[in-house]
Formats: sequence, structure tokens, C-alpha cells
Amino acid sequence: MNEIEYLEKNKLKSTKNIFISTGEISGDIHASYLAKELFKIIPNINISGFGSTEMKKLNINILEDLSYYSGVGLIENIRAIKPAILAYETAKKYFKENKIDLVILVDNQGFNIKLAQLTKKLNIKTIYYIGPQEWIWGIGNNWKKIIDNVDLLIAIFEKEYNFYKNKTDKVKYFGHPLKEIIVKKDKTIVKKELGYSNKKVIGIMAGSRKSEIEKLLPIFIDFSEKIKKYDNNIEIVFLINSFWKDFILTKYKINENQVFYDNSTYYMQGCDLILCASGTATLETAILDIPTIACYKLSTFSYKIAKFLVKLDYFTLPNIILNKKVISEFIQEEVNTSNLIKETKNIFDNNSNNILNSYKEVREKLNPKNTIENIALEIKKLFF
Repeated sequence: MNEIEYLEKNKLKSTKNIFISTGEISGDIHASYLAKELFKIIPNINISGFGSTEMKKLNINILEDLSYYSGVGLIENIRAIKPAILAYETAKKYFKENKIDLVILVDNQGFNIKLAQLTKKLNIKTIYYIGPQEWIWGIGNNWKKIIDNVDLLIAIFEKEYNFYKNKTDKVKYFGHPLKEIIVKKDKTIVKKELGYSNKKVIGIMAGSRKSEIEKLLPIFIDFSEKIKKYDNNIEIVFLINSFWKDFILTKYKINENQVFYDNSTYYMQGCDLILCASGTATLETAILDIPTIACYKLSTFSYKIAKFLVKLDYFTLPNIILNKKVISEFIQEEVNTSNLIKETKNIFDNNSNNILNSYKEVREKLNPKNTIENIALEIKKLFF
């Protein structure tokens, strides 16, 4: 063996293999930021896994993209069963054929808990980052399925950390990553780029999952057409992830001049109000100080099951974090054009200081202090 062959062989031996599993757009984004930090601080690492657009940009080897099949609710996830089974088998084969040093699970509860059970059997070190929200709506001892099958759970909310810390020593908390991901811009500049400098701009975000888009976007489009009768100084922009571009433009009648793709947290900053699906967007608007109306709509069957099993006063993150109404929430049949127009009038006609003052409290609870970097450093310390 010559010197070059010897060096190449030992380089392969020293390479650390990380597998990251995400199942939808939001998880892919968070995973990509963590992956960037890991590439910076851990030499000779190779990352592969299940991801989407943002992870692909880092030249991560993507085995499957499950984003198209992700949904919210029981019925909504039926179409994801077959792709999930195939992805599980892909992961199982990949784990057996490759030496995996660490698996990082990101969100995507239904699939990733099964994957955690597999990695436990195969004795592969596993982290859950952005874990299932058992601390919000967990039933019984479901949290044990997570803790029993992972080596580390990284909590991103203080309430989540407090929920787990008396149950296990496997939980760590470094703050929420979102605040440091979002870059604040001048509202005047962003409005100008949107083309509506002197207008009241309403941004519409129908979600990152197909089931959310199918249930909410038709109502949001109807709202967008009728709200101008209330005030012709209002303009609408649709903020859409390009992953769903073809699906949305093919299925729905939207003026493409009103559509802005990707980089949603930038374009949000040119808006005076956001109408969105419940989820990460509600936390983004709290960070960016934008009044918000949040909507949540499931199939009737999924909603009845959820209502029977889960008792919650609120379903949006800002409201849950402060345990009070910060932003307006509409669920199921409440999500209709009439209610949305009424609440829009209320927000525009009345002072929104109460919302903005509560947002300050939300931001304080997120406790951002180099969150992503510190998570990556902790991973390096514990596993490499």
C-alpha cells in the first residue's frame, strides 16, 4: 500500500457519519442550520438522511424527501403510511450497511419515534432535536417512548424542559433557535420590494404541509378577494415555499404577481398583518412584531378524536407559551371568511399595542443565546 492509499484509508476510518431525519419543510430548515454548525466544528463528518430543499443545498446525501406526504391529523396522514414504511426500510438497510455514529431526529413525531426504536435496537446513538410536543398535548406516558429510545432530547422551550427535567437526565435546553435564524430588516425597504409602499399589506401563509394548504388556502383566497371591499388600501401577498409552487399554481387561482417564494421571514417584514396556519409562523410573527390571525383546520374525524383526547385552552405557540390570548385563534368551522374579515377589521381599527406588548414577553421566554452553536458544541462534546 502506497502513502496516498494509506492516507485515504485512514481518512475513511476517521470520518464520522451522522444521519438526520426530517419529514417536512420546517424540520428541513432547522436541520440545515444545525448541519451547518456541525460541519464547522466537527472535522471529517459525513451527513446523510431524510430531508428536503435546504439540506440538499448543503450537499447532504438525501435518501428520501418525505415533505410531500406530511400532514396534520389522523386522516390527513393516511397517505403518508406507505412512503413512511418504504423510508423506514430504506433507513434500516442504510444503517446496517453503513457505520452510523449518530442519528439526529428532527420533529416528524409519528415516523421519527419509530426510527428511534430502530436505532435503539441497533445500538446507534440518537438525539431528538425539536421533539414531539408531549409537553403540550401528551397523553399518559407517551413521553416515555421518546426518552426510552434516545440518548439526548434537546428541548427548545423552557416549558418543555421543565416538563422533562424531573423525569429524566437526558434533556438539555439551550433556548429556541428561531430568533437567531431570523434576520430583522427595515419594514419600509421590504414593503417597497413587495411593491406596496403606501398600502396596508396582509401576508397569507397557508402552511408547509399539503393537508394544511388544501384546507386553508381556499378560505384564505376567498378572504383576499373580499377584504378589499372593507378597505381598498389593503393589498394581499401570498408567501409560499417553492416546494409547493407547482401544486398551488396548478390547483388554485392566484395572481402570480402577488406570490413571493421562500425567504418568508424576509417578506413577512413588509406586512402589517399575517394570516397563517397555526405552527412555526406564529412564533416568527411574535419575533417580528407582526399582528397575526392563526387558523387550524383538520378533517372532522381527526378533530373529534383530538378534541376527545387533548384538552387545551390554546393551540398557537405564543398563546401556549404565555398561557393567555396573545393572538387570535380560529379552529375548524370558525375558520371562515366572515370571521377573518371581522378580526382583520378589529386589528386594523383598534390599537394593536396589547399584541405587541405580549410579543415582548414571548421573545423573553425564547431565551436565545447562540442556541444553534451551543447545541452543535454539546453534540460534539457528548458524541465526538
